[in-house]
Amino acid sequence: NIKTQLKKVSLFKIQLQSTFLVRLNRIKTQQDMSEFNIFNSEDFKYQKFNQTDQSQEYRRANTDQLEFNDSDVYTSDEDDCDFSDDNNRYYFDEDDHQHNQTQFQKEQLQLQINKSNLEKIQKEAKDVEYKIQNSIKQKEIGFRNIFKLLVSKKKKRFDYDGYSLDLTYITERIIAMGFPAENYEKMYRNSMSDVQKFFNNRHKAHYKIYNLCSERKYDIQAFGGMVAQYPFDDHQAPSLQLIYRFCKDLDQWLNANSNNVAGIHCKAGKGRTGVMICCYLMYSKQHGTAIDALRYYGMMRTQNKKGVTIPSQIRYVLYFEKILLSKWKLDQIPDIEIRLTKIKLLTVPNFGILGGCQPFFTITCKLKNVKYFSKDFIKIQNYKNEAYIEFIIDEIKVKGDVQIQFFHKALLKKKQKMFQFWFNTAFFEQNGVIVIDKH
Repeated sequence: NIKTQLKKVSLFKIQLQSTFLVRLNRIKTQQDMSEFNIFNSEDFKYQKFNQTDQSQEYRRANTDQLEFNDSDVYTSDEDDCDFSDDNNRYYFDEDDHQHNQTQFQKEQLQLQINKSNLEKIQKEAKDVEYKIQNSIKQKEIGFRNIFKLLVSKKKKRFDYDGYSLDLTYITERIIAMGFPAENYEKMYRNSMSDVQKFFNNRHKAHYKIYNLCSERKYDIQAFGGMVAQYPFDDHQAPSLQLIYRFCKDLDQWLNANSNNVAGIHCKAGKGRTGVMICCYLMYSKQHGTAIDALRYYGMMRTQNKKGVTIPSQIRYVLYFEKILLSKWKLDQIPDIEIRLTKIKLLTVPNFGILGGCQPFFTITCKLKNVKYFSKDFIKIQNYKNEAYIEFIIDEIKVKGDVQIQFFHKALLKKKQKMFQFWFNTAFFEQNGVIVIDKH
């Protein structure tokens, strides 16, 4: 059994168990935004898995740095530290002292590297913004549509040269934008005609549009046939294969001509768009780490520096970093299969009117053609004051990308989503542990 320590901020956590034990800690009961720790119960060796030097704790500490306000930045170590004299009265020998000193020096060096990286990213962001500003003829427009401003929320806009678009230059050649809409929707989103004018005037014959929406399309002739589609669902993670194909396509297009630019969009032009752009920034070696790419994208796309925020999407950017560091080709990603036999929620989340919940869940794995509905096998019950909820399930084999969704059986509607998450079975550590944080 793996012993765990529940932090005071945790509302509940989940355990999935079989050949591998997967434990998930959730900090807040907020739809699509959860914290999870994933564990494998058995020691396990990869056939084609080259472990990187980056440890889980290092990744957790760096992930925390996605928050840019210093008052909001914290690491997992801070919650457990107690510097009272009573707890520090112990004997240690010279070897311990040297070890502690070496560890302290490593931590200080890492802090200096992080600070240096942040300064480089800030400078890069300012340089790009300066160059874009110099390319603008008319600095501001006279009228701004209040409805478009409300829909854009904290995203940066292009309100120059007579345009008012939910659109941002992430680099001089990569543009993130909202969906180019028609009919009544153009009243509060980007107008298709305005987006067409923007690209034809500023990048005529040198632009290509990338549509990431799975829920909607438009005639590719709207942009002269220069449209590529790499669709995946809103608030979800893309497959690693889709990321790879997108990066290869975009890289070929940008390298074909130094004047070529890419306009990349989903529906809002933030989450899904950010995942793919961040992966490409690493693929093209413009940024060396997922943390740096995510941080840079947040600076460029939004006013509050919060670009990609959904944990599963952040997780897949981190996955792609590992793929690149390991120099895997698309067909070299480890093909790992696991069996799930148990799911346990430690403490009961509150979704019912009087507290508690009536939970059921689904497990989806396209690679193994698995679609498991717990309500077909497990009776839905009401839980409120129990210490935990445990689900014993038949052994389910999953491989590759796996999605687990939890729902609450509500009174006024059939179901209410409680939370969801994605993970890929190729990324279990050799010690059987994956730590997945919600910030």
